[in-house]
Amino acid sequence: MQKLIEELSSILLLENFRLSKLSPKIFICGGEISDADTGSYISIRDYVFWNIFACDRDLHKRLVRAEDINQWFGDEQHYEDLLQLETDLAGLVTAIPIFVESAGSLAELGSFTVISEICKKLLVFIYKSHSRKKSFIWLGPLRKVDEEKIRIYEFLEKEPPYKTSDFSECGPLVVDDIQRLCADNSYKGEFDSSVEAHRIFLLCDIAFILNLSKKSEILFFMRKLGLDVEMKDIGKYLWVAEKMEMIKKIDKYGDTYYYVPLHSETSYVGFAYREGTDPSLKDRDRWKNKMLEHIEESDSRRAKALGEMD
Repeated sequence: MQKLIEELSSILLLENFRLSKLSPKIFICGGEISDADTGSYISIRDYVFWNIFACDRDLHKRLVRAEDINQWFGDEQHYEDLLQLETDLAGLVTAIPIFVESAGSLAELGSFTVISEICKKLLVFIYKSHSRKKSFIWLGPLRKVDEEKIRIYEFLEKEPPYKTSDFSECGPLVVDDIQRLCADNSYKGEFDSSVEAHRIFLLCDIAFILNLSKKSEILFFMRKLGLDVEMKDIGKYLWVAEKMEMIKKIDKYGDTYYYVPLHSETSYVGFAYREGTDPSLKDRDRWKNKMLEHIEESDSRRAKALGEMD
């Protein structure tokens, strides 16, 4: 496997890579969310989350909540700072609808607007009472957000709980806004090897080409491309990719392997090739097939594990 990795990496030019796609996941931020839809809602985000569940199940499956991330944070200590984890995840997702209805959501808005790439993904919902141009929110973080991505609705000013009827006018419009924003996860931009999210996208593409890969092989590949990474970095990237359902892990026959699930997104990163590279070598599916042939011919354990992937 190492020989094939060396052959492929030798014709790739990391500095000319491009980012071409994002994870279809959506990071929905704002007030608290209930554990179930009871018809009584503790925040606007709570209503929107469960309304999407009722009217668009496919979109609902793509939603990632801050509550999920808080739980992940306690699973393994890949991150010392919860905000850094949220920032890395924000770099992966297609969109970030955020309801500015709590101190926590205001802090999230402030942290997300600091990074221009993440700021472009924001869809900010604010109360009409917050729309005064001299308020803190307008003089601070919202100055960095595209005005077309700011939605001012006449949300209820009363204290929760809310009822479904309270959102009869604005509710469908809010859901429509989110559906429109999240319809397409294509992306055109530079690949920045210093950005953790970009490295995770690259890792997923590498795992796809390798078919069924070990941590050490992904590390070897990324180092061959010129990235300064350690095994602990690979562990962190794989952990995040698993949580975002971009990668799956399988323990079989004494080894741990990683793979991209069937029907999952691939080709997040557009590869660039060195001048003079044979056009036939620029086909990543061809390289994937070469890796597969090597596994079937030289690695019976891994070949058997390949047949048991879901």
